[in-house]
Amino acid sequence: MPVDEYLTGRNYKCNNCGYEDISYGYIKGDDFLLDTYEPCDRCESRDLGWLLSVPNIDRFSERFPYFDRGLGQIVTSKKHRLDVCKEKNVVPIDGNIDFSPELSRIEKKNKEDDEIVATMQDLADNHPGYSEYRKRKEQGWKPEFKHREQNDPGVDPFNEEI
Repeated sequence: MPVDEYLTGRNYKCNNCGYEDISYGYIKGDDFLLDTYEPCDRCESRDLGWLLSVPNIDRFSERFPYFDRGLGQIVTSKKHRLDVCKEKNVVPIDGNIDFSPELSRIEKKNKEDDEIVATMQDLADNHPGYSEYRKRKEQGWKPEFKHREQNDPGVDPFNEEI
């Protein structure tokens, strides 16, 4: 096959038996070379109705141009993609990215935070220093939380008077 022809798959429904599957054949530019596509897997008929589908682009046989979501623009070749990355001062990353170390760190931090919250809740529920608070809450008291105005003159960020 010449270099400008690419193997691709298209979804079809056989007009003879109604079977639906994928048939593989070649495209040249924007033209599907229909005589290169495989016949129906069930009845061997070549009377196929082509269904709408989105082609799958993989990184090893990518076809250009395509819209690169990470870059936010259409790229026309591998070199163009590298040039755009250099222009935007980003490093191109291909393939799957392993986020497991970051995820483990976040899960560990969440567990530590949950332990702090559980400790504080235990203190509020059982510590003798909070007995008046618990008593008032049981009587229906609801605390009102008042916050100072942000950037209030006369107060520094550490809540100390100037």
